[in-house]
Amino acid sequence: MAYTQLLLSAGGGIISLNQQADQEPNTATILIGLGGTGVHCLRTVKSQVYTRLKPDKEDAVISEYKRIRFLGVDTTTKSKGGELNQEGNGQGIGGLKDTEFFSIENAELKGLVDATALKHRPEYAWFEGEK
Repeated sequence: MAYTQLLLSAGGGIISLNQQADQEPNTATILIGLGGTGVHCLRTVKSQVYTRLKPDKEDAVISEYKRIRFLGVDTTTKSKGGELNQEGNGQGIGGLKDTEFFSIENAELKGLVDATALKHRPEYAWFEGEK
């Protein structure tokens, strides 16, 4: 690994607690990622939150952010991703927990898109179902 990759300006390095920013008091934040790219961006933002913001309890073993919530929505659970955590279940920092991911996976999606009613509705004229 090159030294330049470890620089904070390049997204690397270790950030100590005194370098982390305080959370904004009396606010709630909900971040939503839609589709594969949206969920990927959400995972990136989540890892930055855990790195750059002070947790609710600074002495806690596992960081918690009760006023910040994440929700990823996709047609496949593969985009949930993340590194393996201590339990080995793949929802570590950077990944989304089961409570932070909503799957709209549907095996009959092609049939739904090909439905005659869908093709004849003007509000869906933009949608190219065959793709």
